[in-house]
Amino acid sequence: MSSIILNFTAFKEIELERSLIYGVSSVSISLVKALRDSNTHQIYGFINESNKIDKAQEVLGIKIYNIDNIEVLVKRYSIKNIIFTKNLDSFNEDEKDFVLDKILNLHLKILIVK
Repeated sequence: MSSIILNFTAFKEIELERSLIYGVSSVSISLVKALRDSNTHQIYGFINESNKIDKAQEVLGIKIYNIDNIEVLVKRYSIKNIIFTKNLDSFNEDEKDFVLDKILNLHLKILIVK
């Protein structure tokens, strides 16, 4: 009588990095596509500095939020990272201070894609 031995491998559920992307551009849209393929980050939204955002605005099925909503998003979705697709040096000083102050107060890890 032959016996069959089954080998079960335990599959570990992969925890994706919970992230937001700062800005909406062709680069950030390409980044979302690449991150979806890589299974490393879950993108919960785009952050935009414009006050003229319609509540229904989305790109690739991902909502666009005003930076004033970042605290709510970080708490609601347990966001750990914010990804910039443009160099922080391209911001004017007031904008850079405002954005970095908000992000650093939330203890987010800043990732910059070049």
